[in-house]
Amino acid sequence: MKPRAERATRLELEDALSVFRRVLFPRRPHDDPRAHRERMKMLLSAGLLLGSLLFPLGVLLQTFSHGVAPQAVAVVGSALVIVSLAGMTMGFARAPRSG
Repeated sequence: MKPRAERATRLELEDALSVFRRVLFPRRPHDDPRAHRERMKMLLSAGLLLGSLLFPLGVLLQTFSHGVAPQAVAVVGSALVIVSLAGMTMGFARAPRSG
């Protein structure tokens, strides 16, 4: 009798976990792949814009102060530009070619 009780409890637990999984991670049947591409484009363009503002600001701040903070601003700005340009290059490389 004991193995059946354990099995029933385990099945109830698996049922509860599957319900929690469905509640926490719902499936989106109407998820548009174009929306994902548009979000990525906006993220890359925002990173490029922010990086192109932060990098010169960090370099300008380094002329007034030789501390760590201006260097960090410049490094973060240049990293944003590099990552954004790399993402855009990957997008161009994977773009479908017509012709």
